[in-house]
Amino acid sequence: MLAFIKGIIEYCSPKIVIVNVQGVGYEINVPANIIDKLPPVGNSVQLFTYFYLREDQVQLYGFLNQTEKELFKLLLEVSGVGPKLALEIMSNCTQSDLINAILLENIGFLVKIPGVGRKTAQRLIIELKDKLKKLGNEAITTSQETTSNQPYLEAVAALTALGYKQSEIEQAFKQVTDMESATTDSLIRAALLELGKE
Repeated sequence: MLAFIKGIIEYCSPKIVIVNVQGVGYEINVPANIIDKLPPVGNSVQLFTYFYLREDQVQLYGFLNQTEKELFKLLLEVSGVGPKLALEIMSNCTQSDLINAILLENIGFLVKIPGVGRKTAQRLIIELKDKLKKLGNEAITTSQETTSNQPYLEAVAALTALGYKQSEIEQAFKQVTDMESATTDSLIRAALLELGKE
């Protein structure tokens, strides 16, 4: 039902987009971090939609691609996570960062998201790790290749604790030519060297 909506953007705010489809205005809740990626008001847009229906709530949620939509649906399956928190999670980090944080069991990253405490972060990891491996997008494939590398995991955890973002860390690690034989210390040093150049 309502797999996607394509029409003209009539209104746009940090978390709400109204799309005019042949004279009918659809109010769609969207992650705040996709607003800058949408075309200006008056232009055509296509959003992949999820229709949320409960006794006391009827809402429409929209995403730029099918993977984002599937990720949102998976978040709703986690105990204690409703659409409001799921949207907040997706608003405060990229799809790739969120997936990697869960696959790498990076609780430090997850608890920095507003509304996510330690228990919720643990549930996200426990309940979604295996499911996310099946989504099959590029970010997950990359993570699956690195989760077997213990020094990599330890280095990511240490750098996250220092305040660096997952995306920054991964970018820095691209400069390391031999990831498989690298030690935790050498990875941290190499990453800090690259991060210090910015």
